[in-house]
Amino acid sequence: MESLSIKQVLLSQSDKVRGVTLTCATGVVTVCGALLVYSNRLKFMWEPRSMVVALGLATGGVLSFTLMDLLPAAQVSLEVMIKAIDPVAQTRNATASSAHEKRSLQSAYASMILAGAFALGVIMVWIMDTLSMYCSLPTKVIQQSPREQTRATIRHTTRTTSPSPLQTSNVLMTQNQGWLSKELLYKTGVAKVASFATINLPSGLVMCIAVVQRRTLGILFACAMSLLNVAQGIALSGVIVQASGMRWRAVLWCVLAALALPLGGFLAWGLLLNTRLNALVVGVMYSITAGLLVGTSLTQILTVCYNYKSSENSVVTTSIFGGIIFIAVVRCCLAFLYNK
Repeated sequence: MESLSIKQVLLSQSDKVRGVTLTCATGVVTVCGALLVYSNRLKFMWEPRSMVVALGLATGGVLSFTLMDLLPAAQVSLEVMIKAIDPVAQTRNATASSAHEKRSLQSAYASMILAGAFALGVIMVWIMDTLSMYCSLPTKVIQQSPREQTRATIRHTTRTTSPSPLQTSNVLMTQNQGWLSKELLYKTGVAKVASFATINLPSGLVMCIAVVQRRTLGILFACAMSLLNVAQGIALSGVIVQASGMRWRAVLWCVLAALALPLGGFLAWGLLLNTRLNALVVGVMYSITAGLLVGTSLTQILTVCYNYKSSENSVVTTSIFGGIIFIAVVRCCLAFLYNK
């Protein structure tokens, strides 16, 4: 049997190579965002207004892609598979009098599966966010909550005398200063990086599959993830640098988080080589990833935007619409480019 050269192998797997390349490029964008900590001219990127603009653009881009591209693609895949494998749907479709009723029945089954998988993705984000918050706490804080520590300190301070407003405010101020320590800040940054990497792994997997299934969907996925990754790379590296004072450590953590994307791409390549993914599996994977992205955007990124600039909500809204417009422009360009 004649052996194939590396070039012939790559040509035969060109769609999978494109998917892995896009995941690698998206991971590089994360590292580029983290490398900004070495630039003295770009210190304005860590100002509240700049962070709000970056995170708002990421939120708008991710929400636009998820709601207008990824979820409809999942719905179509689930409907195709349900029509082929569901005997109940086939029986009822045989007695249906119109094509509209058949379509409605298939859409109902597909919507149920899509809603369940989407909810699973959102729950996974909530669990990861809760675990990251718990792991970021110091040991003493985990053993005793901040409210209990404050009450204990007040009781100890005012054991012999009646509590005064001045004493109580001093105790609360001391407690808040200890709560916002560098240890807490560093652990919070590392925990968020770990949560970010956990989300990047399935995102890279689904991105590669999307490129193989439909190229425009994969490219839109890469654009949305690039907005998200560069914003989170800037934010997380800034937190770690502020806590540890070491720029290389911040870049290292962001590199580890970025490696999850190409790792997911290579896993998808292996799955596509060894197995044949049916439409049901693809639809469920799309739905879970959509839940992960929407949950991350709403619970982790959008809340940070309003915490940065609670008095200027118009900046957040404008940035979100900017991300939506960016993805819409990319979508139109791809439609003209690929005639789809």
